[in-house]
Amino acid sequence: MIHSSPYLLFLFCLQLLTFDCQLLFLRARIPPLKYSPVFVRSPFQKTVLRNLVVEESSMATTPAPAPEAQASIGPIGRVIGVLFSPKSTFEDIARKPSWVAPIVLLTLIGLCMNVFLARKADWRSFSEEQLMSSPRGQQIPADQKDLAIERGAKGNQIFCYVRGVIGTPFLALFLALIYWGAYALFGGARLTFGKSFAVIAFAMVPGGIRELLGIPILILKDPSTLGNPYNFVGSNPGAYMSMSDPKWLSALASSLDVFIIWSVVLTAIGFHCMDPKKLTMSKSAGIVVGMYVFFTLLGATIAWVFS
Repeated sequence: MIHSSPYLLFLFCLQLLTFDCQLLFLRARIPPLKYSPVFVRSPFQKTVLRNLVVEESSMATTPAPAPEAQASIGPIGRVIGVLFSPKSTFEDIARKPSWVAPIVLLTLIGLCMNVFLARKADWRSFSEEQLMSSPRGQQIPADQKDLAIERGAKGNQIFCYVRGVIGTPFLALFLALIYWGAYALFGGARLTFGKSFAVIAFAMVPGGIRELLGIPILILKDPSTLGNPYNFVGSNPGAYMSMSDPKWLSALASSLDVFIIWSVVLTAIGFHCMDPKKLTMSKSAGIVVGMYVFFTLLGATIAWVFS
């Protein structure tokens, strides 16, 4: 027994070592659990776990919905909107500047009005009155007055046709350049010329309304009672003045036009919306009013010098 005990101890240790090796081998073959420490799952548990995995995967791969882009106003909608809701319309123009629609529309309206004006106005009487009220008319010999009047009437007619074709785009281009420089110089605004031109194009829409109102007046009114053919709608005090009144006063009164003031207000709103951080509404209005007063006084001065 004593001699056999080491032998038995050796067999016992060998069996333990073999059992441990079997356990290690089994552990190496069993894959690690992924979702639950439960070793045996029922069919119901397997279904629930499978659904959870699918939901997690779909939630992780589904992209978040992108914010909807604000719908842009169409060209005709902008022309109408600038008259009734100018702030929101100019904000839309700031996002995507455009000027084709107002320029084309105003050019067509201006062309129609100027064609009617060239054909309906009594240009001979207007030219005669204009010549006789100027210092130059007093110096022309009597035998040359008729020729000067005829030339004046013909020149005014040609001017109407030319103004109808290129007047609107040239005026818009001139004002866009002036205001572009003024807002950069006095307001510190960083605007592109395209935005400046777009603001001016839409701000000129009230002037198109004035010309549109002039067409039925030219059709229905007697040419001899039209008055000044260049200021006959009656939207400013200068339309009710005669040719014998001082030229500088007539020019000053003509600048107080309802539609011009309307355009000045739209210009201030438009440039404010183009760069609201740099151009507050008060600063934008100050620049526009300053330019309006400057050109009004300049026109009155020129009229006084050449009268």
